[in-house]
Amino acid sequence: MHTIQDNSVDVAGICETWFNESCNPATAIIKSLGYSIIHNFRKEKKGGGTALIFKSSFRLSPISFSHTFTTFEITAATSKTDQSKFIFVVVYRTGPLSSKFLQELDVLLADLCSQVDAFILSGDFNIHFELSSTNRMINQALELMHSYGLKKLVDSPTHISGAALDQIFVFSLKEELSCSVRVEPENSLISDHFPVYCDLKIALATKYYKKIQHRNLKDLNMTEFQLRLDNIVTQSLELQDTFERTLSILHTETSTILDDFAPLQEKTVCVIDTAPWFDSEYREKRKERRRAEKKWKKEKNITRKCHLKRIHREHCIATTMLANQKKKLHVNRMIVNSNGNPRVLYQQVNRALDRKQSKMLPEVPENIEELAKSFKNYRPVSNLCFLGKLIERVVLKRLNEHLNKQGLHCPEQYAYKKDHSTETLLIKITNDLLIAADEKSATVVMLLDLSAAFDTVDHNLLLTILEKEIGIGGTVLKWFRSFFTGRSQRIRLGRVTLDVIYIKFGVPQGSVLGPVLFYLYIRSIYSCVKRLGFNILGYADDHQILKSFKAQSESQTLNVQLQNCFAAIKRWMNQFFLQLNDSKTQLIVFGSQNVLNQLHINGVQLNSSTTIRFGSTVKNLGFHMDSGLTFDKQVLELKKRCFRTIRNIRKIKFLLDPSQIRTVVNSLVVSCLDYCNGLFYGANEKIIHQLQLIQNSASRRYVVTGYDERAQNLCYKMKESLIPEGGDYNTEPSYVFRLTKSSRNKKETPDSCPRF
Repeated sequence: MHTIQDNSVDVAGICETWFNESCNPATAIIKSLGYSIIHNFRKEKKGGGTALIFKSSFRLSPISFSHTFTTFEITAATSKTDQSKFIFVVVYRTGPLSSKFLQELDVLLADLCSQVDAFILSGDFNIHFELSSTNRMINQALELMHSYGLKKLVDSPTHISGAALDQIFVFSLKEELSCSVRVEPENSLISDHFPVYCDLKIALATKYYKKIQHRNLKDLNMTEFQLRLDNIVTQSLELQDTFERTLSILHTETSTILDDFAPLQEKTVCVIDTAPWFDSEYREKRKERRRAEKKWKKEKNITRKCHLKRIHREHCIATTMLANQKKKLHVNRMIVNSNGNPRVLYQQVNRALDRKQSKMLPEVPENIEELAKSFKNYRPVSNLCFLGKLIERVVLKRLNEHLNKQGLHCPEQYAYKKDHSTETLLIKITNDLLIAADEKSATVVMLLDLSAAFDTVDHNLLLTILEKEIGIGGTVLKWFRSFFTGRSQRIRLGRVTLDVIYIKFGVPQGSVLGPVLFYLYIRSIYSCVKRLGFNILGYADDHQILKSFKAQSESQTLNVQLQNCFAAIKRWMNQFFLQLNDSKTQLIVFGSQNVLNQLHINGVQLNSSTTIRFGSTVKNLGFHMDSGLTFDKQVLELKKRCFRTIRNIRKIKFLLDPSQIRTVVNSLVVSCLDYCNGLFYGANEKIIHQLQLIQNSASRRYVVTGYDERAQNLCYKMKESLIPEGGDYNTEPSYVFRLTKSSRNKKETPDSCPRF
C-alpha cells in the first residue's frame, strides 16, 4: 500500500493476494488509507486470488460473469467517464499454457468487448511473451488479443528471471488511448515480480465555446430606473421638436440610462449543436423544466421547497422520456428509409452515434494547376441519366444472349455472369489449392494489380474486338461507337471548375455496359497465360495466376517459368494499353506445412526492377488467405470488424425496437459472416468456435432471427454440387469444392450441420 500511495496510483490490479476471506486486517488497512478493494479469493486453499484496489473517491462496480473460468482467476469492475464506460480487469493465470486457456480467454473477451467503449486488461499471465516469435501457443495468444483490438504495452522483463510474465493490454473504441508504461525492477523487495505502472490519459470530448454580450436585468433598481425614464420622456416632449428629432433623443437618452443601470457584460457559453429531432414540443418541455428548477431553488419554505423539488423531478423525467421518444422516432425513420441497404445503414448508425465523417474530397489548392495534376486515387464516375441506363440494360441483355448462344464467354472470368460471384471464384481457387496439397505439391499464386484499368481502354481496339471476335457489326457496331465517342468530363472541387476534357480512352465507370465491355476487352489474356502452362482466374480487373509444382522443380518454376509468364503478361498489357502495377503485385505459395518446409526460395525477381518476396497472407477479393489455408487471418479480421459493429449498435439499441435491431444486426454483422462462408466448409473446431462467438454475441444481445437457414448452408451449401473425379469445373453453377482428410485433417462430414 505504501508503494501505491507513494506513486499516487488511482487503480491497482493485484495478483496472488493470498486473501481467503472478504474481511481481514489487510482490507481494513486498505480502507483506512482512503482506498477501496474488490477482490476474489480462493476458498479451498491459500495463495492466489486477484483484487482491484482503487481510491475511494472513484466509483467502481464489480462485474460478475455467467461463465466459470477454470484456467485463470479474474476480478473486474466498471467505471464511467462523462461519455465512456470503462472496464478494469486483472487476471492471474495458473497451470500450464493450454488451448483451453485460449478458449476461455476468447469467451471472456467476446463478452467484455461487446459491452464497453474501452477496457484495460492486466495481470500475471505467466506467459513468456518475449518468446512469441518462437512459441506457437504464445503467438496464438497474442493474435487472440489482437483480434479484439487489444494493444500490448509492456515489452521489458517483469520478473527477476528476465521473463515478461506480466502484461497490460488496452482497448478503446473511440480513439487511441494515450498510454505510457514503466517497469521498476528496483521496487521488487516484496515479490519476485516487478511493479508495472501505466499512465493512462483519457481524452474527453472537446467542447466549443463562444462569447456573447448580455445585461444583468435581474438586479435592476426599478424605482430609480422608472424615475429616470419619466424625466427623459417629460424633457423630450417639452422640446416641441419634430417627431424624428424627439425619437432620436429618446433613443440616445434611454440607451445611456440602460448602460448606467445594466451595462453590457461579456460571458462565454458552450455551443451545443441542435439535434435533428429537437422540435418545438421538446423545446417547450425544456423551458417548463427550467422554470420548475428556478422555483424550487428560490423557495425559502422547506415544506414548499420539497414539494417544488418533487415537481421539478417529475419535469426532468418527463423531459428525458420525451427526448428518448423523439430520438427513437428519428432513428426508426432513418432505418425504415434505408430499406435494408447496408451502406445506408452504416451511414445512419454513424449519424446516430454522432461520428465525425472524414472529408471525401481534399481542400482546394491555392494554385489551380495543382488541382489539374490531381489526385490519382480519385476515379471519374459518369453522371448518366435514367433513360441512358435503361437503354444500356436493353443492349446488355441482348449482348449476353448473343454471348451465351455463341459460347463466347470466358470460363475463367467470374464477373458479370449469372451464377458467378467472388465466392464461387474463391471456392474454385481453394479447391485447386487443396487438390494440389493432396498431391503433395505446392502452388504459387500471383495476384495482379492494374492501375486505372477501366480508364485506359482503347476505343478502336475494343471496337475491333467486338467486330472480329464477338461478331458484332452493322448498326450495332455503330451504336457502340457512338456510346464511346463524344464523351467529356471536367473536375469540380467546391466552387472551382476546370475546363472540359474530351475523353479519348476508357469505358464509362458507373455505366451498365462499362464493366462488361472491359471484360470483353481483356478476354485474350486468358489464352495468353494458359499457353505458358499457368492457370488464370479473374474477377473484373483482379486476376490470379496459378501453377502447381513439386518441391524438386521449385527453381525451374519460380525462377524461370514465373518470370517468363510475368514478362508475357507485361507485353500483353503494353499491347492493350493497360498498366500493370508492379509494386502492388503479390506472390504467395500455398501448400501443406511439410511441403512448404521443403522450399527454399522466399521471393522472385520478376524483372530487372521488380523483386517480390512471398507473403504469408494475401487479401484476395476481400478475403484473407494464408499459405496453409487455415483462414486464421480472415477470422481475426472478421472478429475485429463484427465486434466493433456490435459495440456501436449497443449504443443505439435503446432507440430501436426488436425488429429494427434485427434488421441492423443482420445487415451489418450477419452479412459479414455470410460473405464467402462456403470457404469455411470443413474448417477445424477452432475456426468454427471463433465464428460461433461472433454469432452468439450478436444473438445474445440483439436476438437475431432468420439466420438458421444461412447457418445451415454454411457447411452444406456445396453438398449437392460436388463434382466427381474428372468432372468439368467450368460447368455452371460453378460451386466446386473437394475436401479430403489429408488437406483439412478432418473426419468424415457429419450428418447434421454443426451449430454456427
